[in-house]
Amino acid sequence: MKLELTEDGFAALNEKIAELQDKASAGIVEPTRAAAILRDVRVDLFGLAQLMKAKIVIAEDPEWTAGPLGA
Repeated sequence: MKLELTEDGFAALNEKIAELQDKASAGIVEPTRAAAILRDVRVDLFGLAQLMKAKIVIAEDPEWTAGPLGA
């Protein structure tokens, strides 16, 4: 088994990760809003998981299954 990204997958995942980093940084800089920001980040992480399901494809690769793990 091997994982492949869709054509726009890397850009979409990278953008979502950057958004999460920005929110986390805001929580560090603004401790009074940290709890609310942390809740937002938690929701966004669920969104990231959904995005990964949409943009990552599991593909069969004969070279990967021919080795000792696939035997």
